[in-house]
Amino acid sequence: MPLSRLIPKIIFILFILTCLSTPLYAQATIAIVVPAHLRPYLDVVDGFKTQLKQEIDIYFLDNNQLLIKHKLQSKPWLAVIAIGSQAVSFLNTLQIKAKHYIYSLIVYPESLKTNKKFSCGIYLPLPPDQILSVIQEKIPQIKKIVIPFSSSEGKHYVKNIISIGEKKHFKIIPLAFHHKDILSLLNQMWADFDAILFIPDPIFSSETIIKFFIQQAIMHKKAVIGYNRFFLEQGALLCFIVDFKKTGVKTASLLTQILQTGVCVSQPAFFNIHINKQVWKYLYGKER
Repeated sequence: MPLSRLIPKIIFILFILTCLSTPLYAQATIAIVVPAHLRPYLDVVDGFKTQLKQEIDIYFLDNNQLLIKHKLQSKPWLAVIAIGSQAVSFLNTLQIKAKHYIYSLIVYPESLKTNKKFSCGIYLPLPPDQILSVIQEKIPQIKKIVIPFSSSEGKHYVKNIISIGEKKHFKIIPLAFHHKDILSLLNQMWADFDAILFIPDPIFSSETIIKFFIQQAIMHKKAVIGYNRFFLEQGALLCFIVDFKKTGVKTASLLTQILQTGVCVSQPAFFNIHINKQVWKYLYGKER
């Protein structure tokens, strides 16, 4: 075959080989890393899948983690989504070729500010201004609020609420859990506040402590404001409850926004507001 006819074929073959050997992010899949087969996580994944019509690989960390590491590191990804802090910690140890890293269901995103992989995502605590605006609208009787906490993240969050509360004419009283006799301190404070606001904090991973606080509050006719259904079931007046499926939808929408605009701005999870009408009547002596 004459060389003049052979050269175009050689060029075409080289072009095909180059394309096959070059990672194309547009053709890569999306990976979601999930801590365990638990309903809240599954609901987030379901919501994500309904919103995003792309190929998605889902990896559960309660399965073979060595195999998961191999699969995640074996090819490039358009985006890797970490559901919860355990998934974030797991991914931080890996060398993955991914164009975007996004988190979801992170309690305090401030802890990720120095993280070079995860630049934004969906966080759990409702912004203080939204919490106080809802209280102002739904329960205007509440003016003075005590907030118990034990962690440095909780302390930072409470400082933000105090700052915003001053502008909205709330009196916010921080209650640090390092105090030696928390019950004695609380018993001196009942006349000083209208409600206890619970924020996500390691100390409240114990349902016994939550029950104790709610029981004490009910006994002294003080409102409790919580952040999951357990608080509502135990007698809280107002709860901000995460809708995990809609939070999954919101996570997918955030990714879509990033892919379209390149802008990465963190957002709060999707919350539903619940008021316990029986507790309302008990506290305020009338129907809501």
